Amino acid sequence: MKLIFSYENTRLKDFVQEEADFGQAQQSLKKAIALFAFNAVLIVAAACYLPELGEQIGKMTGWGESFIGSSFLAVTTSLPEAAVAFTAARRGSFDMAVASLLGSNLFNIVILSITDFCYVKGPLLRSVSQVNTLAALTAMIAMAIVVIGLTYRPQKKILFIGGDAAAIILVCLLANVLLFIAH
Repeated sequence: MKLIFSYENTRLKDFVQEEADFGQAQQSLKKAIALFAFNAVLIVAAACYLPELGEQIGKMTGWGESFIGSSFLAVTTSLPEAAVAFTAARRGSFDMAVASLLGSNLFNIVILSITDFCYVKGPLLRSVSQVNTLAALTAMIAMAIVVIGLTYRPQKKILFIGGDAAAIILVCLLANVLLFIAH
């Protein structure tokens, strides 16, 4: 009876500890969901105000709305994806980092498709400035470089980054310079 009592007492302590750990995990999950929802609302609220802010910056500086939208606003709206990609890369999940960035870009293309479908004045891209074709062309070239980089993986790096990453940086910098000149 003593052995059964000791065994059951130990088992009960383990069960209570498991329940306590599960309760803490549930509580931290609820906290994580609440924090995620709060930050998502903040991002959506900021996204609603961001185009107006970009337009004001473009008028105040005289740099042009296309340059501001294609450089500063694009960087700002890509920060969440960049944070996810950097965190995934730091953890060694390089596939997740690349998939996050590519998935985000593909989702943005889907958003453009839906917007084009809902735009009743004709094709959406006919209504945008010709300067924005440079941004679209840059995005296509960058995506092509990514596909080439995924297909052909060189072992050699330039400084501390791969050749495909260096090419993407170069293409984006060149496009920003051209956008700035074109305004």
